[in-house]
Amino acid sequence: ENSVLVSGSRDNKVIFWDVKTAQILKTIMIGRNLITDAKWSHDGTFVAQTGEDKETK
Repeated sequence: ENSVLVSGSRDNKVIFWDVKTAQILKTIMIGRNLITDAKWSHDGTFVAQTGEDKETK
């Protein structure tokens, strides 16, 4: 069972959360654009995110 949640924020951060403890596991700063979406890959090994610049990283 996957217990990590990923979220994007208005301050250009992608944040990885431990769902069970509600603690932040990792924070990544992404460029200068608002994060609009973040998705796990099908195998759960990476996250793709997109922002206002319409680029996927």
